[in-house]
This record gives sequence, C-alpha cells and structure tokens, in this order.
Amino acid sequence: MAYIDYILICIIVLLVLITLIALLILVERKFLALSQRRIGPTILGRRGFLQIAADVIKPLFKEIFEQRFQAVTLISFMIFLLLFCQLLYMTFFSYGVGGTLYENIDWIFFIQALVTSLSTLAVVLIGYLSGTKYGIIGGVRLILGELSLDMTVMLLNALLLLSFGGYDYETMVGAQFDVGGLAVLGIVFSTVYIIQMFLTAQRAPLDLIENEGELVAGYNTEFSGPDVLVIYFAEYLHIFNGVLQFVYLMFGLNIVIFGGTEVIFVFDYAIIPEYVDYLYMTPATTTLQRCLNFIGIRHRANI
Repeated sequence: MAYIDYILICIIVLLVLITLIALLILVERKFLALSQRRIGPTILGRRGFLQIAADVIKPLFKEIFEQRFQAVTLISFMIFLLLFCQLLYMTFFSYGVGGTLYENIDWIFFIQALVTSLSTLAVVLIGYLSGTKYGIIGGVRLILGELSLDMTVMLLNALLLLSFGGYDYETMVGAQFDVGGLAVLGIVFSTVYIIQMFLTAQRAPLDLIENEGELVAGYNTEFSGPDVLVIYFAEYLHIFNGVLQFVYLMFGLNIVIFGGTEVIFVFDYAIIPEYVDYLYMTPATTTLQRCLNFIGIRHRANI
C-alpha cells in the first residue's frame, strides 16, 4: 500500500506541475508582451486567455518530420531520458514531513548531480543525432558551457560536504538552525547556485547568449510536434527543480511550513528576470544607441 501512496503522490505532483508550468508560460508571455510592446495572439478565449492552452495542445497533433539520416528510435529514447531525469530529480526533494519518496539518503545531493550530468548528456546526444550542422554545433557549444558549470557545481558540492557534514537536506537544514555561521555559508552557496541556474536556464540578466539562436535551441532545430513539447516541458521542470534547491540552500526551511515559498520563487525565477530586462536592458540599449547616433554611427536593425 505504501508504494501505491507514493505513486499517487507522484501523479498528483505531476498534474500540479503541468498546471503550474502552463500558468508560468502564460504570465511570462504577458510580461514579454508588455516589455516588447506587442500584443500577441488573442484569438481563443476572452482576451486570448485560452490561447496558451491551445499553443500547448497544438504541437501534440502536429506531424513529426523524420529525416532518413536520423536515428529515430534513439532520438525518441534520448528525449524520454531528458524528461525522465528531470522527473527523477524532482522526487529527491522533501515536500514536508512524510512527503519524500526516499528515507534519508546521505548522498542525495551527489546523486542529484549525477542525474543532472545524465540530463546534459541526453541534450548533447539529441543535438548530435539530429544529423544537421546546426544541431551538432548547438550541442557542442552547449556541452562546453555545461562542463564549466558542472565544475562549479562539483566544487560547491565539496564545500557543502565539508561545511554541513553530509549531502542530505535534513543535515543541511539542521546545521543552519544549530550553528549560526553555517547559515551565512548557506547564503553564499545559494547565491553561487542561483547564478549557475540562471546560466543553465538562460534567464536574464545572464541570457545575452540567446542572441545566437543555435546556442540555446540549436540542438532541437530539426524537431517538431510532440518532441519539442517534451523538450520544453523538461526545461521548465529544470527551472522548477532549481528553484526548490535554491529555497533549501537559501532559507534552510521546510517547504511545507512556508507553502508559498517555492511558488513565489518559481514566478520570481521565470518572470522577474524579464521585468529586469524591461527596467535595465531597454534603457541601456536606448542610451547606447543615442551615444552612437551622437558620434555619427547609425545602427540599422535587422528585421
């Protein structure tokens, strides 16, 4: 019966995540439309409220274009592996007393690092197996960036082990409550970790490399339909998992006590950076353009 309860918990959490991610996409698009002064599609529903649901459902019925030189079966397996890694990563978190699927795994943080590395390998192989130069170049560039970030995470994990005496979340949370100085270390660790998460998820203010499309989405250029939908679903799960881990390291609090914490940080992580773009990047770009015009250099946008 215990396993049935765990399965039901997983199903409920998955349904909540799907709903939350759909809402995330909707609100994020609204902020993007506000910052870029564009309305976007408002066809379905009152003021286009149901348009995001239609955009999510539409790829499910689109045709999947398969090239002769692509290993279709292996690509499908890698896409499934990418989603499975993110779902597996999510199960390691404790959602309150009795809300975890595992019993006090000492090396849980290290296991999560291994799952993250496996997810990175799946992304790179997806780009390589696409069989096109854009996918291969995007995958190679992505793995170069991920290697440097993984080294930072491994160093952070070593510091966590030396400071807290273990990788499990109960030890980290208890150490921050017992010893005041370790709470400061938790703030330092969480700051480094959130910067790394901004880099991997390509969120502002560290999203400038999105100017080169193949650097972020190049590995899935040749995919369409449900394949792309699953890849982006895994991406938003990655954001959600990163926020949960940031809450653990930053606050050292049980999520069930502060139930709205993870929701607040999910919205902050996915939406506020776009607002930062609106407040910072737009005035900076306008100021730079005025300086160039003042010295006689005219810039013409490529549309």
